[in-house]
Amino acid sequence: MTRLLKLIISVLKSLRLRRNRAVRFCRSLEVMRPIKFEVDKTSNIRCRLVCEDSTFIVGNSVAIEGGSSIHVSQGGVMHLKSGVKIGPNSVLGVAASKLIIGENTTFHHSATLLGSVTIGSNCLFAPNVTILTSTHVAEDRRSIREQDAEYLLKHGALPDFPVCIADDVWVGLNVIILPGVTLGKGCVVGAGAVVSKDFERYSVIGGVPAELIRVR
Repeated sequence: MTRLLKLIISVLKSLRLRRNRAVRFCRSLEVMRPIKFEVDKTSNIRCRLVCEDSTFIVGNSVAIEGGSSIHVSQGGVMHLKSGVKIGPNSVLGVAASKLIIGENTTFHHSATLLGSVTIGSNCLFAPNVTILTSTHVAEDRRSIREQDAEYLLKHGALPDFPVCIADDVWVGLNVIILPGVTLGKGCVVGAGAVVSKDFERYSVIGGVPAELIRVR
C-alpha cells in the first residue's frame, strides 16, 4: 500500500510539473523527492527525464531533443545554462556529483556525458562525442569485478575523475574524452581523437591517444 501511495504521489507531482510548458512534451517525466527542480518556461525538453533526490536546473532557451535521456540521482546536480542545445539520442547522467554545461554550448546528436563534468560557454560538440569520468579498478591480476566490488565496499562508488572543458572549445566527430581530462579555453579536438591527458589553452589536438598538433 505504501509503494502504491508513493507511486500515486509521484504521478500527481509529474502532472503538476507538466503545467510548465518546457517539460510538457517529455517522453517520460519522473521527479521524486527533488532537492531543487527549476526549468525555465522558455526551454523545450522532449527527452526522458528522471530526477531522484537531486537537483535539476535549466536556464532559458535550452533545447533537449527527442530520443535523449537525462538521469540525475543520489544527490547529484545537473545545471544546463541558458541557450544550451542537446541533440537527439543523447544521454546525460550524474549521480552524487555535478554536471554543468555553460551558456550557448551545443551538442549534436548522440552525445554521452556521464559523471562529474563541467563544460564552459560557447562550446561546439559534433555528433557521437563521449565524455566519461568513472572507471573500473584493475590494480592487480584479480578479476576486475572482484576489485570493483572491494572498492565499492570501501568507498561507496567506483573511482571518479572529473572532466573540465573551458569556454570556446570545439570537439569533433566521434571524440572520446576520458576521466580526469582538462581542456583549456579555445582547444580544438580533431575527429576520432581519444583524449587521455590535459591540454593547454588554444591547443589543436588529434589522434589516438590525442597529441598536440599546434597552438592556434
